[in-house]
Amino acid sequence: MELPSTVDDIRAALPAGRQEEFEAELARFIGHWALECRPDIRDADRATFERLEQGDTSGFTAAEDLDS
Repeated sequence: MELPSTVDDIRAALPAGRQEEFEAELARFIGHWALECRPDIRDADRATFERLEQGDTSGFTAAEDLDS
């Protein structure tokens, strides 16, 4: 059995309807591993989300306020 062995080979082998899904998953995968290379950024992101989960929205602007 032969399988595609590179990202470009996988892209070429996928049916057109699945390529967009593949690109989204690939971006998510690369983003995850890129953050693993920078634990300082990953930890800062985690701290930001923890603040938001606790209801602390200081320093944030609601998206609807940006249009004003």
